[in-house]
Amino acid sequence: MSGLTRSPQLKVQWWEAEPLYKGGTSMKGKTFIPTEYDIFAGLDVDKRSISVTFTNHQGFIRSLRMPYSVEQLLNHVRKHFADQKVAFAYEAGPTGYGLYDGLVAQAYACLVAAPSMIPKAPGQRVKTNRLDSRNLSENLRGGQLKSIHVPSPVYRELRHLTQLRDTFVSEMVAMKLRIKSLLLFEGIDFPLLHP
Repeated sequence: MSGLTRSPQLKVQWWEAEPLYKGGTSMKGKTFIPTEYDIFAGLDVDKRSISVTFTNHQGFIRSLRMPYSVEQLLNHVRKHFADQKVAFAYEAGPTGYGLYDGLVAQAYACLVAAPSMIPKAPGQRVKTNRLDSRNLSENLRGGQLKSIHVPSPVYRELRHLTQLRDTFVSEMVAMKLRIKSLLLFEGIDFPLLHP
């Protein structure tokens, strides 16, 4: 796990994180080789649940649906695949990287794939969570998935802070303009600033 110390809440303090130029917690620099793993888990994630499909090198094992919880997913994996090496993959989306952080913190390999880069059979129009998780699992087993760069938690927090600041600054500018136009409409002089 690239030198990160994590608290039980999976929060990383800025002084504990590996420097960003070294890749943080991403899989940067690591190549996923399917022959190094025994079980491949495709995850289709929504805000309330995870659809999971497990396959091995011989084929399909099982599909199931569980609440969105890293702990429950890991408990299931430890119970059923305790002595096997498991790799996970899921589609990047609105649920963010919490699942990735939880799996990587427990030393499991996890790929986050861009939806546009996941191979699909021509004419395949039926789209359900179970079928998507099975497709991810089979593509992971075949080595056809490429992980996107997952920014480190520190970088994500800084990016979020910067985006919030930009939003507040643009809202402040818009509010000033509305006040100035209201004063102009009412014929009131705008007060001058004194240095």
